[in-house]
Amino acid sequence: MAGIACQTGVTRFIDTCNPGDATALSLAPLFGSDLLPAEPVVPSLVQPADPSFLISTERAAILKGRGFEVRSVAAAGHTIHRDDFDGFTSSPQGWI
Repeated sequence: MAGIACQTGVTRFIDTCNPGDATALSLAPLFGSDLLPAEPVVPSLVQPADPSFLISTERAAILKGRGFEVRSVAAAGHTIHRDDFDGFTSSPQGWI
């Protein structure tokens, strides 16, 4: 894809660029930013895997502190509804 801007320290144009790399590199300025919601707009349940590579225990605590209900599904992978369907469907019990 000619003309796609890829950032490698400084922005430059190259003749060929993997669109996935361009997307990932465009997110670099957000690194270290707090992108977690400030508060739930509606009652919200977050169901991370346990362990989760996206929601650490620290980030889960932040979400809880901001008013989110966080219930992990132990030993499930990233797609908890496929990895542990019973755990996924039982996790919201008492919340719904």
